[in-house]
Amino acid sequence: LSLYWLGLVGVFQGINIILQERVDDLVPADVVGSALGAMQLLGVVIAVLVQPTVGSISDYTTSRWGRRKPYIVIGSVLDVVFLLGIATSQTYLSVAAFLVLLQLSSNFAQGPFQGYVPDLVPAPQVGLASALVGMMSVLGVMAGTIVAAWGTAVGDFFWPTMTLGLIELLTMLALFVRIDEGRAARDRA
Repeated sequence: LSLYWLGLVGVFQGINIILQERVDDLVPADVVGSALGAMQLLGVVIAVLVQPTVGSISDYTTSRWGRRKPYIVIGSVLDVVFLLGIATSQTYLSVAAFLVLLQLSSNFAQGPFQGYVPDLVPAPQVGLASALVGMMSVLGVMAGTIVAAWGTAVGDFFWPTMTLGLIELLTMLALFVRIDEGRAARDRA
């Protein structure tokens, strides 16, 4: 269940490091901090709005895949598409636009994903589940940093950016195949 956190955290850890290097090349030196800050601010606003909204919607969803998996699959696949956009963009505005889209798609997946702990973990095991989330988050930070460092070392960020997407896709597939959704959706009434 917690493995997907590795992919999610890895993407944003790595992309934040990569963007620091990329934005240096895309904007004048005196506005780099403001340019990065504007992108971060947009990301926070999107997370605050999208994640709880889609998470709540997923509480009432019924599908043959379950309540939460459709959102996680769609969000993860779109993450890879938007990472490709970031990797191939050549202007600050296009990088910022794809980052906003990445935040939307990632939070589209994260809101429903966070519903799995209350759905699937029995009360006596919530502490263990939280510890595993923490461990996977730390491993995600490590993975994202290693991948971004590779990009910084070689001076090319296309393959490292796409590797971040691959890590997320693989962790999502492991979740998709291994997790049984558990209880049924809430009554829509």
